[in-house]
Amino acid sequence: MKGGDALEPHPSGNRKQSLREIPPSGSCSGSLDRLVQALYLVLCPLPWTNSKERSVRRIARLGRQTRLSVTYTSIEEGVPLPFGADRGLLAWIQTRAFDDGSVRFDALAEYFQAFGLDQGGREYAVVRQRIRRLGSLAISITLESELESARLQMHPLKKIFLPKDGSDCIRPPAGRVSPHLLLIRRRYGFDLDSDLWALLRRHPVPQSLALLRRFHNRPKAWDFVSFVLYRCFAARRPTVIPWDDLVQHLGSTDRTGHRLRRTLRRILEEVKGTHPGLPARFLPDGGGFEVGPWSADQDR
Repeated sequence: MKGGDALEPHPSGNRKQSLREIPPSGSCSGSLDRLVQALYLVLCPLPWTNSKERSVRRIARLGRQTRLSVTYTSIEEGVPLPFGADRGLLAWIQTRAFDDGSVRFDALAEYFQAFGLDQGGREYAVVRQRIRRLGSLAISITLESELESARLQMHPLKKIFLPKDGSDCIRPPAGRVSPHLLLIRRRYGFDLDSDLWALLRRHPVPQSLALLRRFHNRPKAWDFVSFVLYRCFAARRPTVIPWDDLVQHLGSTDRTGHRLRRTLRRILEEVKGTHPGLPARFLPDGGGFEVGPWSADQDR
């Protein structure tokens, strides 16, 4: 399995081509208007909360006889798995590295501005912890069909470049008002694993940054919205996703469903406030979740 050749879940024709040809606006410089994530990470997302487990597996059904599983593992002793808003930072890195597999930038303020985050000293410490967790992350992807099984293993952030704490920073003079507590002299940088970059280029899922920004610190909502928007974009006809499949995708342990269903309904209503024409709905009496063909352009 190389670069995702064994997985082709996208629809055929113009929609499939449009996903491959649309680079994230502003991916090299300037402001971003959308994020792009590799499809595998949308279908099988990271954990929502900090886990004591060193490894977790997510499963997605791609067809009656086809199953995708993604295993996330922390390879560094004492470093937990990425969780929560770490997925937002990883999506931002993928977006910025979309063109050539690497990104260099002057200050973490670029990330903070993309998501409308506070730029205080505490946030710098939080993001450095996120980077540490992502740096310890290894991913194993397995695709199983009736005829074959294919596997890919990778370390998504192959290289990480960070200024050392304190020694590479300019602190504003006492009493001076500054939009940043730290102005970084030396550059930050990330190089994607070549296999992750190949997957990103081959199976990109571009989505509105303005929409996902509001869910940056709400990982359950981020995963649900990313999944629904992708499934609606990829749909060629109305499709019903069984409730158990949706729960499995989200990695939820709430099998009774009542509380999770209420939460997801509220999230869907929030999304429809921005995209009222989104053809997605929960069927009555636990009948699953229905999605239909759609593009964000339809709401413009």
